[in-house]
Amino acid sequence: MKKGTSSNLLLLFFFLSGCKCGYESGWDYRLQIKNESTKAIIMRFSYDSVPSFIDFEDKTYYVKEIKPDSVQSIWSKEKWDHRLTHSYNKKLNFYFFDNEILKKYSSIDSLLQNKLWIKEISLSKEELEQNNWLVVFKE
Repeated sequence: MKKGTSSNLLLLFFFLSGCKCGYESGWDYRLQIKNESTKAIIMRFSYDSVPSFIDFEDKTYYVKEIKPDSVQSIWSKEKWDHRLTHSYNKKLNFYFFDNEILKKYSSIDSLLQNKLWIKEISLSKEELEQNNWLVVFKE
């Protein structure tokens, strides 16, 4: 080995052994959406009681599809408590859309612009904790 290579490997080992990945590094898996309807839905999260257009690189804000009679975990890079703190109304705001309507429009932004959500649910931290972080969508 070249001089310095072993020390670089040792540093890499210490870095990786101290690296916290997954849940420990901030991922929050507590929130779940339960679809108790007969149709597939799309969920959109917002910091405000009025949804805004956002960058959909953060998949927390937009779930492609939640099938009927199913439960889907919604992962967040930040703790949901942190998101509640930064929400304008101190609630998590969820907007639900019929999955079929997305096929008629070019994007979820079009649905938001035309206010085509079928249901809105806003929950405080206390309400989320009382429901064990389960948001139930019913028709």
